[in-house]
This record gives sequence, C-alpha cells and structure tokens, in this order.
Amino acid sequence: MRAVWRARAAAIAVGVSRLALEEEKVRLANANKKRVRGSTKIKGRIVVAQELKAHFEEEERVAAEKEREAREKEHAKAVEAAEREARIVQAASSRVFNQPLNAYRTREDVLGLAQALHVNDKGPVRAIIPRIHISRHTKILLRTLASQAYSSSPDAPPMEPAPIPHHIQHL
Repeated sequence: MRAVWRARAAAIAVGVSRLALEEEKVRLANANKKRVRGSTKIKGRIVVAQELKAHFEEEERVAAEKEREAREKEHAKAVEAAEREARIVQAASSRVFNQPLNAYRTREDVLGLAQALHVNDKGPVRAIIPRIHISRHTKILLRTLASQAYSSSPDAPPMEPAPIPHHIQHL
C-alpha cells in the first residue's frame, strides 16, 4: 500500500510542477510580448483665438504649396533624365566619333562613346575614360591577333588587321 501512496504522491508532485511550469511559461510569454502603444503624435490642436486659426491655416497652405512644387520639380527632373538618356542612346547608335578622346568634354559625349564601344558607362567621367582607352586598345590587339591566327598557311604573309570601324577611328 505504501508503494501505491508513494506513486500517487509522486504523480501529484509531477502534476503540480507541470502546472507551475506552465504558469511560468505564460508569465515569461507575457513579459516578452510586444506591447502595443499608441501614437505619440499630437492628433489635434487647440485653437484659442481666430488669429491663431488663421495662422495655422496659412502654415498648412504654405506647406501644401511647397509639397506641390517639390513634386513638380521631381517630375521635371525625371523628364529631363529620360530625354538625356535618349540623346545618349541616339549618339551611341548613330554618331561618328572621329575626334581624339580628349575632345569629348561633356558627360553625354563620353557616355555615348562608351555605349558605342560597349564599355561599362557607370560612374564618373574620369572612371569611364580609362575604360574606353583599354577597350579601344584591346579591340585593336584582338583584331590583329585574330587576323594572324587565321592566315591560310605559315608561309603566307600576315594578313592586314581588321579595319577599325569608322565611328571609333582616330581615338
């Protein structure tokens, strides 16, 4: 009989400890739960006099006007950027670049040349110009090596290098 009572006492002790553990888990969850707090913004104004009401309305009107002007300015910038990009793409596809590289002073000219040569045109102009130099010299070297590699026989004189396209001559 004692064994039965001891088993029941042990079961009761385990049950009590489980309940205590569950209560502690709930307390911990409540302590760690994110609390929802209300906004700290002032949601209303107390207007004491008509002069202050007029002043607040004037401030709101000025703020709305500034916001409208900022939106118009952003729109104008976006339109200008799209037009500039269209000019650069047009220059890259149809313009003949036959002047020395240092003759191209504007960013649009340098970007158009970089796109015509299929060179990365991201970054400042001072970073694009060395890429154009490297690209130009690499293309000329590759054309020369390719023409020598495809000659018909070892006794045949070396072929002339492939011509440089007219839109990148004299760079």
